[in-house]
Amino acid sequence: MDMKILFLVLSASLVCSQVPPAQNGQGQNACAQAGRNAVSRCFQSNGGFQMQNVIAVLSNGSQGSLPPNSDQVRKGICQGQSPIISCVFTSVNSLRTSDQCPSRNDFIRLEQETVGLITGLQTMCGSGKFCFA
Repeated sequence: MDMKILFLVLSASLVCSQVPPAQNGQGQNACAQAGRNAVSRCFQSNGGFQMQNVIAVLSNGSQGSLPPNSDQVRKGICQGQSPIISCVFTSVNSLRTSDQCPSRNDFIRLEQETVGLITGLQTMCGSGKFCFA
């Protein structure tokens, strides 16, 4: 399945949906942490980007100090967005049935966080926003 179509489907079903409150905060933390680690590995392995720099650049400095080479980081992330996005969705999806994400709600929250990050990436890189209300 084309990654753009997969992204649109995930975005439509997740970003704009409501999720019930967590029933197991500990499970959510483990699931969220496993997801963040996976996402971080994707940015690292597809361009050598440190997650704190990715967050800073995506937020234009509002969620961390911009690195001195922020324009280079932004350009590199945008040039590598296809393999990064593919890696992120593959890695996060692999957690769906893992012990780290024991409940459906925990995994849905992780997906929402992931889609938010990727939407920020695509918005920064000129690929638009994908939320169908």
